Amino acid sequence: MRRTELELPLGEVRPIAEERRGAMDQLGERLREIGSGMSSIPEGVGQELERRLDQVENQGKPLSEAIDSASMARAFLAAYRSRPELRSNIAFTSDVMNTLANCLGNRTAPLVSVYLEYFDLLDARIELGAYLNQHYASIDRSRPVAPAEERLCRFSSTLFDENGPEIFADNATRAEGGVASLSQQAGLPTIGEFHDLVWRHYYVAQARAAPMGEITDALREAYQAGIHEQPLQGRLVGHLLVKVLVERCITENQAIPDQWLSFLLRVAGDPRKPSTALGFQKWWAPQQKEVVSKVKASLAKRDLNFFLELLEEFASQAGGDIERMYPARRRFLEGFLAEGDSVQDALLILSESGRAYIRKKLSAEERKEFTCSNLRGGIEDQCSIYLELPNGHVIEGSHQSMLRFYRSDASFPCNLRDRRPVEVEYHNITGSDTAFEKRHHPPVSWQFRTMQHIVESDYGIRLNPEKALIPSDYRKMLQDYGTV
Repeated sequence: MRRTELELPLGEVRPIAEERRGAMDQLGERLREIGSGMSSIPEGVGQELERRLDQVENQGKPLSEAIDSASMARAFLAAYRSRPELRSNIAFTSDVMNTLANCLGNRTAPLVSVYLEYFDLLDARIELGAYLNQHYASIDRSRPVAPAEERLCRFSSTLFDENGPEIFADNATRAEGGVASLSQQAGLPTIGEFHDLVWRHYYVAQARAAPMGEITDALREAYQAGIHEQPLQGRLVGHLLVKVLVERCITENQAIPDQWLSFLLRVAGDPRKPSTALGFQKWWAPQQKEVVSKVKASLAKRDLNFFLELLEEFASQAGGDIERMYPARRRFLEGFLAEGDSVQDALLILSESGRAYIRKKLSAEERKEFTCSNLRGGIEDQCSIYLELPNGHVIEGSHQSMLRFYRSDASFPCNLRDRRPVEVEYHNITGSDTAFEKRHHPPVSWQFRTMQHIVESDYGIRLNPEKALIPSDYRKMLQDYGTV
């Protein structure tokens, strides 16, 4: 039996994180080269720095008076890197930066190290970046230049841009060897805020570059290594991964591919949870409405496909009228699937056997996010599905049931959509206030009358008869009734 695969293959792949660790020794050497002069502070200078910092912190002495030489500036920056309390007490403002820059002159390596290590944590990060960019851009590279300095000259416009990590990550996406290779060329240390932000942006850039529907190694690692939980641009990496992948599908005007849909569920969970749920608040409340709606519509298509599989299974088991009617019923529901994202939401309402059948089709990870309501009081194996249309609702059932349509403000279907109850009583479905209901009989007539009602009642969807009827029924409809 054909089904749409929702597996997210994890596979035996070498994580990108391992590549980063493998390059740490080489890049660590570059870090020491860039930061030379910061770690070996003469004892006398260190003691004098402590005395002066005490005057700054406790007596209100200006830092510009305390830091008055290159050796004192290097000592201050070494202490700044090693002592969190100093970073808390003395913010790295423009005044602090100017004081240090004036003392260091052209020996800017200590400032580069602080910039790369703390980046967004520096109040004067943008000003410091502009200063360093101007300095390295002005160096005459026609004369001999130290290797570390030469690398900074070549990459200064990227490293010291206010959006440096994002630009660096985008360049790494296009470069052979990715971030690890480009970092080595630039002499970028493998520790520090700048480095971490580069990698977070890299995962987002990989989401932009991934072939449609494909789970790349970078996306796989973003989930497996918990990268999606890390902060980026005031949000989480996972927020941006969801946004990028879904917006690509919106732009391409297509449903979210199954592999991506499974990935989104793993990262952010099901957006159809109540809006007050913690998972919804964390992952989906920050997203644009069209992003959430797109994921809901794709999940609705997935659930409708599940229901079609159940119809086929029950038809083959029951035989008789159910099996005879199955092709026409399936085709009619496929007509809804053919109308883009017109099915905006769905809820499977399943018997115990229906739940077991679908869960058997899912991986262990997918079962964690699979949700449905339990149907009580119907005949054995009875199942139903609720569908939200742009301006109304539909409930279809398996076995001997009716196709039910509802106005957009009808309380019963709205309750199914908003509360997604754990259990649904079958008599509440049959007793609900419908706008239109139709048995799947007689052949062709029920499809024509239903489509006629859809057109006349403006549910925000119009089924294509050629896609909603099997070819023989479509020809008979044209012969007996004409077009809808």
